[in-house]
Amino acid sequence: MLERVAPSPLNIMNQAVAVAEWQGPDEGLRLLQDLAPPSWLSSSYLWDAVVSDLYRRAGNLEVARRHGDRALAEAPTEAVRTFSDAG
Repeated sequence: MLERVAPSPLNIMNQAVAVAEWQGPDEGLRLLQDLAPPSWLSSSYLWDAVVSDLYRRAGNLEVARRHGDRALAEAPTEAVRTFSDAG
């Protein structure tokens, strides 16, 4: 419903997380497959962290690791990097 009221790639990303919790990571990834995130989102560590988690949960560890490495490199603070790397 939020996407209809206020369309945003960020809303779709959040929806993908919710769908992955409900129906599994493959369904969450399906929502993201045709999304071309704008640069402000694709260059955010949050985008790569979400994509990494979904691919990891789906069993594609190589792609998950690439996105995870980018997320850690893009993290804005050492505290975020430390927290993210601990998971």
